[in-house]
Amino acid sequence: MADAIWPVLCNWHADYCRWGSGDPTAIASAIKQKFDLINAFRSRAIDTLCRADEIKIRELFWEFRKATGRTNSKGFSGSSTGAAKVMHLLGPHFLPLWDADIAKFYRCADDAFGYAEFCQLMKGFAATALTYFDKPDDRSILRRIDEYNWAITRRKKVP
Repeated sequence: MADAIWPVLCNWHADYCRWGSGDPTAIASAIKQKFDLINAFRSRAIDTLCRADEIKIRELFWEFRKATGRTNSKGFSGSSTGAAKVMHLLGPHFLPLWDADIAKFYRCADDAFGYAEFCQLMKGFAATALTYFDKPDDRSILRRIDEYNWAITRRKKVP
């Protein structure tokens, strides 16, 4: 699984990966350590999110933040964006995509607490947005929300 995630992450998160070296084996190790938790989230949809999940989401986030970090001339730094992207790849209907611009747009901290808060916001967003779709297509609600979030944060400078 990690062998497939690493190249996707490096391409998707190229600006970050370009300025330091990461460790693809760290992602494999994080997946192995948190496999049961990942597996529990894998089959869930965002509408099943509850407050009790926040602790587990934060736990996963911290683990993947470290695993997707990089080392450069300034030392090691974890990647919040990398963590959210890997988590989304592992639970695409439950864990939303997120980056620093999206965090700013929704006024969420750039850490595990902010990501857990963002997940709750996206649960509410999804419930509201679903009422506007009259016919399904091949995109999940989180995919549609990510397209919106990406467009809105690229359209104008995030405050």
